[in-house]
Amino acid sequence: SYILVVLLSIFTYLSANGENHIHTQILKKLHQYETSKPESVPHIANKLMDLFAEVGLVSEIIPFSPTTGDSIISQQVYYWAAEYFYEIQKYKDALHYGLKGAPFCKNSDIEADCFNIISLASFRISDYETAIKYAKLCYELDEKSGDYDMMSSSLNTIAGIYLGANLPQEGEKYILKALEAAAHTDNPKRRSVIHGMASEIFHAQGKEKEALEHIEEACLIEEKLGREEKLLVRLVQKASVLVGCNRWNEAEHILEKIIPDLEKSGNIQSLGIACNKMGVALL
Repeated sequence: SYILVVLLSIFTYLSANGENHIHTQILKKLHQYETSKPESVPHIANKLMDLFAEVGLVSEIIPFSPTTGDSIISQQVYYWAAEYFYEIQKYKDALHYGLKGAPFCKNSDIEADCFNIISLASFRISDYETAIKYAKLCYELDEKSGDYDMMSSSLNTIAGIYLGANLPQEGEKYILKALEAAAHTDNPKRRSVIHGMASEIFHAQGKEKEALEHIEEACLIEEKLGREEKLLVRLVQKASVLVGCNRWNEAEHILEKIIPDLEKSGNIQSLGIACNKMGVALL
């Protein structure tokens, strides 16, 4: 047992130091990329892409050559830098590189992805104005593509940003459009997420009847999919809505059933919400 603890400690130390080394290398190469002579750019960019692959961001690397256009290289470097910093929760850096990469991503396959990462990073630092702006730009691209699944996802993101900005009434029209778009798809997981968001938006406005309808639909979808952990999260939401409806006994019944399972699952956030709602239900 002692040996196992020691080995785990060594592994954790080596893993953390390995990650720190890669992070240092990424920072160094980004600085070199932005300050080096043009002839050195493809080589440095290739090194950066190797590092992004090493941390699991990039699965397929197409090497840059001296004939590769500068705009293509900048597009890839800045976009993946934004993804990298978002992944390690350095949201201001993610926003910096996302905005830097956006002009190079124009009319490319990753333009919507770039707008999306800018929106998400902005949301994380509570810059809701920028978050909404780029989420809407992302939706416009998805709408042009005619991809209903991506449209529903973008609309759900916009609605979620308005909810986070404490403007659920603004989010309502977008979540209803998201539901319309999702109806054209065969993606029950997406529909569950959107119904869950719809429930939160109506609940935040005190529209408990609509909130309950949507969360019950999300629960039904998760039951059919057999996704037990996702169902637990939806049931916590349902209990919250039932508390809002003053249906204390029903909320208490659900929470009594799911709190032990939440403890086992390790979902601390949902467990905390469930315990809080149980306290309210028991008052």
